[in-house]
Amino acid sequence: MTILHINNRFYSPYYTYNSESKTYTPLTEQHLIGTIPGFRDLNEAARKKALSRYLKSAGVVSCGRVPEKVPNCKPCLDEFGSECSPPAAVFREGALTLLSVGSLFQNPEAGWDLVATLLGGTWCSALRAVEPDYHPVLSINSTAPLVEDCLRAIVRAAVNCKKWRHKRRAHIRRKAVLDFRTSSLAIPHRIQDFTSLKLRVRQEGLKPIRLPYPYTDSVALVVGASSAQLRDSIPYLEHSGLILLNCGSCDLHGHRISSSALQACDPSILEALRSHRDIVAWALDGWTWSCKKHRARRIIQAAKASFGPVDSRYISVVLDPKKLNRAIRYQLLLAFLDTLEECDLLTSDEAADYRKAVKDVYDPDPVPELPVRHAEDSAVFLETMRHLSKSTSITELDEPYRESDKHLGAWRKISGVLYWVIPEAKWATAYRKALRALPDVDTAFFSQKSWIRDLQRILVDEEFIKKPSSGARYRFDLYGTGKRDSTYVIAIPADVLRGS
Repeated sequence: MTILHINNRFYSPYYTYNSESKTYTPLTEQHLIGTIPGFRDLNEAARKKALSRYLKSAGVVSCGRVPEKVPNCKPCLDEFGSECSPPAAVFREGALTLLSVGSLFQNPEAGWDLVATLLGGTWCSALRAVEPDYHPVLSINSTAPLVEDCLRAIVRAAVNCKKWRHKRRAHIRRKAVLDFRTSSLAIPHRIQDFTSLKLRVRQEGLKPIRLPYPYTDSVALVVGASSAQLRDSIPYLEHSGLILLNCGSCDLHGHRISSSALQACDPSILEALRSHRDIVAWALDGWTWSCKKHRARRIIQAAKASFGPVDSRYISVVLDPKKLNRAIRYQLLLAFLDTLEECDLLTSDEAADYRKAVKDVYDPDPVPELPVRHAEDSAVFLETMRHLSKSTSITELDEPYRESDKHLGAWRKISGVLYWVIPEAKWATAYRKALRALPDVDTAFFSQKSWIRDLQRILVDEEFIKKPSSGARYRFDLYGTGKRDSTYVIAIPADVLRGS
């Protein structure tokens, strides 16, 4: 029996080699139960001793250490082909191009969410070590080809490298775009189709071991994956930033962007992303290597502190994962701007402008509350009736008015003064309907049974409606039938409507 040992926290530490099928399988508990007598009944300490004896008898081939993460960008080369650090001007241009994604769409929140996903994905391991519920995941449902083109350009600008080699023995291939879409007759894709680790074994006769390589501190665009495909892929994707386009549901606490927020796109920014993808990747790579445990902890603490102090009467408090995710996105963007300003890649004025743009999206200033208006206010009555006089049809002065007419009242002269005369029931219906459509008017007054009579008392005192000889309700022969005593109306002077 040949057993391989891989030094990497992501993979199982031991793999067994089947000489007949020439394949490797993880050394699981079930395999040990079937191989070591009584292994099922041993306690934890005895199991460790039994496993140690088994490994010594079987012979273990060490495959060395496999890198836990790889850089997301190609190295910068000088004129002699040697690796070098990009100049500060290149870093600045790459950072400005990345920040321009915030204004890529007409809705700025969608653009800044994408930038925050890139920043959170490249710091994902450190952030999730502090807050395990944090996942930099964006879900988008849109069939527009322009949306997919934009997302591909963004991800390929963040990750422009597909192949890596580690000490001549480990070969890694990994795509930034995971397109799970296939035709109806094709075999469904799996995560192994997009990422692989080929590890050569230092023993003659043994084939290289091939395993999926995880996306760690990286970004990936997943297109058209079903819920089952996402569940199988999550162990390899949970430590990276994800943009899910037209995918099924998953267990990650992410954020959904509506397709309406991605309608309009600035083509100049999209073209800049495609033409400057290398320098954008270098700028993000510099951000990745600036990650420190204390900085990640500070970002999470600042995000939680933004919810305010916790009431001491509560034993424990659990924050809403979606709201916490939004707060972390905001703090990530602020930390990125601070880093650029500290490195002199942004001037203080430029950084202040970007901070204001981010604040307007994630922490806008509260809108001052307007005083509540009430349906019984005479000013509200006058404003509403002026609007109705312009937007509805009114019977002319010399035309007859019938009870079945759909016109809202008629113009009539009473004692030489022009009035807008409306049947009381029709006025009450139109007035109530108009005010209930206004969000800033309190209409609780309409719940009173006598609101029509009470409001007329108020309006008569203000001289906004014609005052009868006694009481507040006015009677007028509007229909011309000689039945004045039973016809109650609201008569509004034309001068009041005109504001004179």
